[in-house]
Amino acid sequence: MEIKSANQRWKESNTTLSFKDWISREKEKYASATGSEVNNFIANKHLNDNIQETLKKVEYANATGELKTELENKTILGLNKNIILFSGLIIIGAIAYKIYKSNK
Repeated sequence: MEIKSANQRWKESNTTLSFKDWISREKEKYASATGSEVNNFIANKHLNDNIQETLKKVEYANATGELKTELENKTILGLNKNIILFSGLIIIGAIAYKIYKSNK
């Protein structure tokens, strides 16, 4: 199934309405068919449902302060935790080696 943009569907409809009027009419038709108001008109209903569900989750997470990404858990100051750990081990090893050599 090919998803067409609203602009493509407007051109294919061969209507005399302006794009703004046509999209308003299509939004009204969609809202009356689904029983809900939409701000962004998307032709694929399943895609629209997924987007609306995701938006609700993001709005809830923003309201409660729970919005976290997977990347946040794997980074420290924007750097990967494994890289920081490996670099720290090298630095500690170099310091220990320098102390060992100076005490000999």
